[in-house]
Amino acid sequence: MNTTLITVIAIFAVAVIILVYPLLAMTESNENITQQDVRVVTAEFVNEVTTRREITHINFERFLQRIHATGHTFDVEMEIVRIDENPGKKVVLTTSDMISENLTYSEFTTQIMDELFGVGGTGRVPLTTGDTVIVTVRNTDRTVGQIIRNFFTPGTGSNYRITASHAGMVTQ
Repeated sequence: MNTTLITVIAIFAVAVIILVYPLLAMTESNENITQQDVRVVTAEFVNEVTTRREITHINFERFLQRIHATGHTFDVEMEIVRIDENPGKKVVLTTSDMISENLTYSEFTTQIMDELFGVGGTGRVPLTTGDTVIVTVRNTDRTVGQIIRNFFTPGTGSNYRITASHAGMVTQ
């Protein structure tokens, strides 16, 4: 009886190693390829936006189509750090958010989306020299690799496996 139980456990262990490990390795490779694709698309989007000096609803929708073509759903967060120039105003005190005599302020995803797709929006967000665009992308669905990893190691999996972040500054 002991030998039979050990044999059954050994057969189960071998089956797990032979079947699950290659599947896990394949899904890991697939996630790495998707991760690289999302990073490249995000970088291209930020570079296009900073070069053209504007975000339009057309190039944003094209960006979304390209990242969703991977077969996953994503949450896209954007931030535009703008320089508020006050050339005629002399400032005596400086703070950490001041660059010389310029103050910075940020516009976030909801404000940008209202400008692009909102009722009163123009469909474009113009950028000026010195503005910084930051785009962060995270998958919201669970990948096959996440499901397999969470099955064998419950509670240790991450909600976000495929992420990308890129920033660029608008230059002349």
